Amino acid sequence: MHTGQRPLRITPEGPFSCCTAAERSTGIVIRSGFVNATVRTGFNADDLDDWAALLEAVEESDAEAGEADDVFTGSWPGEGRTAYLTFIAEDPYVVEVHDAPSTQISVRVPIDLKAEWLDGARERLVAARRVLGV
Repeated sequence: MHTGQRPLRITPEGPFSCCTAAERSTGIVIRSGFVNATVRTGFNADDLDDWAALLEAVEESDAEAGEADDVFTGSWPGEGRTAYLTFIAEDPYVVEVHDAPSTQISVRVPIDLKAEWLDGARERLVAARRVLGV
């Protein structure tokens, strides 16, 4: 059943109380008939550059989809220091949400993205940079 809600979204939050002013926190929210979860993650200006590179790599992967058997996979923000997403350019697209290094729980969410999703993601990246002043 489709409720009209996005199964996965990222919501802004204030800066981490434990981190520098250059770092921000956000909530990764999953809502479905099977699982409802929210996990906090942190990012900085360098992570936004990594997100831009990830979007470029996804676009290249989509353009080469019929030419290779390899499936593009990329994580954001970088693994190891906070919860993160792993984007897998399959059909349908899949996003894995990893609550590492905290609980070690992962959730795999298939997402039926529309053709224009990449443009929308770039627009949100520009808006995030503007809000953060980077």
